[in-house]
Amino acid sequence: MEEEQQNQNVYMEKNLQTIAPFHSDKLSIEAELLVLYLKGDASHWASCHLLLKTDSTTYARLEQNHFFGNFPENRLETLEISFNETLPVFFKIELRQEKLAILPPPKSGRTEDTLAAFSGKAPEDLFSEESWYVLQVWQEHPLDPSIGGGNIKVGYRTIWSPPENEIDWLKRRGNVSRTVVEAFIENGLPVHFDREIEAFKLVLTVGTWEYPCYVYPGDPKSTLSVEVEFPFPIPEKVKPEISALLDQINAEIILGCFELEVQTILYRNSIQIDRVLLNHNFILETLKVGVTMMHHNTPYILHIIEV
Repeated sequence: MEEEQQNQNVYMEKNLQTIAPFHSDKLSIEAELLVLYLKGDASHWASCHLLLKTDSTTYARLEQNHFFGNFPENRLETLEISFNETLPVFFKIELRQEKLAILPPPKSGRTEDTLAAFSGKAPEDLFSEESWYVLQVWQEHPLDPSIGGGNIKVGYRTIWSPPENEIDWLKRRGNVSRTVVEAFIENGLPVHFDREIEAFKLVLTVGTWEYPCYVYPGDPKSTLSVEVEFPFPIPEKVKPEISALLDQINAEIILGCFELEVQTILYRNSIQIDRVLLNHNFILETLKVGVTMMHHNTPYILHIIEV
């Protein structure tokens, strides 16, 4: 067992090697508790995780009954390789925040009462499947010695698992953000998200002109907004003429509109996306339309600026 107490913070990692009877209204199963992870302070626990092991038959029953919130829509990945029926299945699960109070609290670093809760003296609801949600499910498939041996982890994470990096975090924002990220990566475009304005930022070049672009994913309502910026500042003295030109352009185009900002011009296009149509090509074509619109009209704008 590993236990630390620094500035009244408590961290514990305990190898359990015990059997626990998890249950729901429809199903009861036994799973092997391998490791318990607890974090908190001297008065209460802040998080509780368990590493479980079952056989493949028990896993199939758990999956069928959606134990620990394991519905397909809560998974971040799909299995590319089926689980091996002869190998054990591992679960990393977390006790829901509202259920942490059922654990005996740490008392000045003394954790015996808490450990006892996982070894036969369980509080009510501790092993109810509704008290937990699953973070990750996997098997460890052995590799052939001819390619170096060892094991490869095969499985999936869920929406409750912590993001591994910025890209992982962005994909979890919603369907639109995930599709933008995947489309950019697939086509070699940089993925830079400005959290202050909540937009993806990139620069696309056409000929010798560079166009700053902003892609705003509207995940809750499945919308996408694209802004393309004129590559040069707009002098104050020509703004009336520029404004008249933009009015003329806007009267002729169907998609989006041009707007005169303080020192620049933006082409804006906002779209409500049918989920069936949301794909990589849709994202890229919407971005290309914006850049094409701005590039086509840039010479007319420059003519006014340079006169």
